[in-house]
Amino acid sequence: MGFPPGAYPGLQVFPQGHPPKAAPGVTGGFGPVLPVGGGQQPPDASPSKAVSDDSPVSKVVSQVSTDGSPITKTSSGWDGSQFGSGRLKTVLDDMDAELRDICERIDVKRRGFVSKMELVAAAQKDPEVAAFILPKMQGLHIPGEAKDEEIFDAVMDVFDLISQGKQRIKYTDLAAYFAKEEVDDGTETASELARMFDLIDADENGSISKFEMFEAVKEKEEVGNFLLPHLDRAQAMESEETFNAIDRLFQNIACGNKRIVLADFQKYFKVKFNSIPQLNAALHRAETKVLVIGPGFGQMLNPRQSAMIQDAGYQVNFFHGIPNPEMRTFDAAPYLEKIKAEIDLFQPHVVASASKGGIYLLGLWEAGYWRGPSLLLNAHPRCKELPQDVPVVVAHGSNDEIYPTSRDHLEKLIATGTENMCFLYHTADSGRLPTQHLTRKGDKHNMESLLVRDTLPRLIDATLCPAGPEAHMIRTWRERISQPRLDAETWLGHKPEGLRKRWVSGGVDEKKLYEVPKGSEEWSIVETLFWSEPKETPVYGVQGKWDKVQLCNIQRVENLPQLDGCAKPYFDSLGRNIEEQGVEFHPELHTAWAFHGGLSENLESIVSCRMAGFQPLAAGSRGSLVWGSGTYFAREARYVSEGGFCGKPNADGTRQMLLCLLMVGLPCLGDPHHRGVLPFRNKPHRYHCSVDSLSSPEIFITQHAGAALPAYLITFS
Repeated sequence: MGFPPGAYPGLQVFPQGHPPKAAPGVTGGFGPVLPVGGGQQPPDASPSKAVSDDSPVSKVVSQVSTDGSPITKTSSGWDGSQFGSGRLKTVLDDMDAELRDICERIDVKRRGFVSKMELVAAAQKDPEVAAFILPKMQGLHIPGEAKDEEIFDAVMDVFDLISQGKQRIKYTDLAAYFAKEEVDDGTETASELARMFDLIDADENGSISKFEMFEAVKEKEEVGNFLLPHLDRAQAMESEETFNAIDRLFQNIACGNKRIVLADFQKYFKVKFNSIPQLNAALHRAETKVLVIGPGFGQMLNPRQSAMIQDAGYQVNFFHGIPNPEMRTFDAAPYLEKIKAEIDLFQPHVVASASKGGIYLLGLWEAGYWRGPSLLLNAHPRCKELPQDVPVVVAHGSNDEIYPTSRDHLEKLIATGTENMCFLYHTADSGRLPTQHLTRKGDKHNMESLLVRDTLPRLIDATLCPAGPEAHMIRTWRERISQPRLDAETWLGHKPEGLRKRWVSGGVDEKKLYEVPKGSEEWSIVETLFWSEPKETPVYGVQGKWDKVQLCNIQRVENLPQLDGCAKPYFDSLGRNIEEQGVEFHPELHTAWAFHGGLSENLESIVSCRMAGFQPLAAGSRGSLVWGSGTYFAREARYVSEGGFCGKPNADGTRQMLLCLLMVGLPCLGDPHHRGVLPFRNKPHRYHCSVDSLSSPEIFITQHAGAALPAYLITFS
């Protein structure tokens, strides 16, 4: 059975030979939509790894669900054929002739990807390329009709829409974008945005004033839910939070103008909707079938675990018609046919097992009875290798008293699976504080961490994610943060060079700190981050006097040598490295805004340094390496303040902390034994930073000098 209808907007599967077509207005997750039977191999992929004619891919039969979304079935019961980085045919073989010709005209170096300069140059030199890229721009079919400036600006916009912050776009990115244009010509999304624009444009003069937006949010439920779904629209003129959110939204759309025209409105929301993959898995859990192998899952001994899956809304089948495998040497083979019969009858999307029941899941893999998304809670001692081309999530705690297994062994196990399709959710003890206390404890056999922060359902969702389970978990970290904070982070931006647009100096003067005017929008944005609290109760529940704290001053850091010489090169290198590993780079997901405390003289030294302000290898966490060596940052300002990380107050009673943009990339769980070199993710690539939790990180530890850029110095008392 295929994915639940609509579970992942933008993921569509097509018969071999047809181009991929993304859902209207959606980019298709972290990567381009691939046709069944074909896809992109990394540059070093060998032809021997391509899908053969007798593989499950060739047996796929395309179907369409009742709501019109494509689904597929394979002989194994799961439409997993579009997965498998490096195991599909090259994307050119699956493009139609016109698109293949256009890609080859643009990419004269035949590298499989295109830079902005190459796209612009090709459009200016080749009328056919220009006409294909900009079909709605009049005059491009007639050489000399359109001005070079018009083509230049329009193509730059197209590249930005496709790349979403990346420096290069692949053939598959182009295919997904132009397939979408071919399907609906943008009319479905455009018409919906035009309808919403008309609802706000009360005087029907073709533009929206700030007053009209306020009135529409307050009076029209549909508009309020569309523009600001997280806020109480009825409080538009009573709540400062709602008032400021509407004001910021208007300014962001209008780009400094007094009124918003339709083109600005459509451009803003198309970019906003397409910038971050919108998986919306929780909304479709009711359509997702989960087969749970009953023995070992603990319906009686650990009822909260089973209840959490049921309460999440899945269609759950707890299968108990098999013996309880008490011995590790238990032979599961005689019972696999019975489980297969249940799989054939129930047609699950995910099969989950825990503890001793894991022996049945291993048997299903080995027999070929199940090759679909799989969740293994507690790595069974007999699990020595993961199946190929199968999405697998393994969850294991460092204090598992039944199956004690080292982290190194677990990481090697994950490495046996297919790249970017397997994920280890691991919890472990932190290092000890000077008081000998632990800040976090690793799970035992019954994994308590699965029962909070929606973790267990998110791991199930992760097995189904087209971009891979790790990518899904990183994306859901954002869901732990409040919507006002997310909006504020979007306003600040997620690229080092983007911070310069608010600078009032060239960044080369001896002076590096500039006052942010109190009452300005910029002040309000930074203040939102400073006061923000997560949706769920944080782990580090330091009890202090946060409600007594006063925000005294905000200063913007303007240090061009530090930005251009250290942060930006690292950011660019990070993006390339992530994409080299077959993962789509998204600045919104692979960066984070976080706080760093210290004595005022130390923070000023960080700000004023002309190279790298932070020196990770010389840093720690107040004299202890709780999660390994590196520079420590906290998601919430409150923890920095109440945890004593700002040191003793200054003579005037004030303290200070930095708000920084972190380039976190692909993080791993921290370890007190880490000494500046993190584990391999996929050799030769290592993880980029470490965190205190893979479910909802509250602490980030950077090991590279360019991975953190101080943006604001905040003074409070």
